[in-house]
Amino acid sequence: MKPYEYEGNGNGFYAQYHRMREGPNYFLVCYKNTSVLRQDPKDAWRILGPAKFTQSAQDFKDWCIGMDEKYNNTTLDARPDTSFASEALVEDSDPTANTKMVT
Repeated sequence: MKPYEYEGNGNGFYAQYHRMREGPNYFLVCYKNTSVLRQDPKDAWRILGPAKFTQSAQDFKDWCIGMDEKYNNTTLDARPDTSFASEALVEDSDPTANTKMVT
């Protein structure tokens, strides 16, 4: 998928938000000749070190948190697996309840 670039990129700072189809979403932050991947938005902001107290760093933090809230939906309900193996592993069901004995 196409990464979302931070609008304040430039002057030795570069950040992107990557949405993944499989696996967790992450931030790519390049600062002071170092590139890191972070999944937590506040960890991406903490890369800035002492510069995180500037106004532009606060704007970056707001962008990170906004992107995470918008695209990282972790409250989705898991869809139950309907395969035979998962039904047999359900603890409250009896696997012999729906069988007949041949004599």
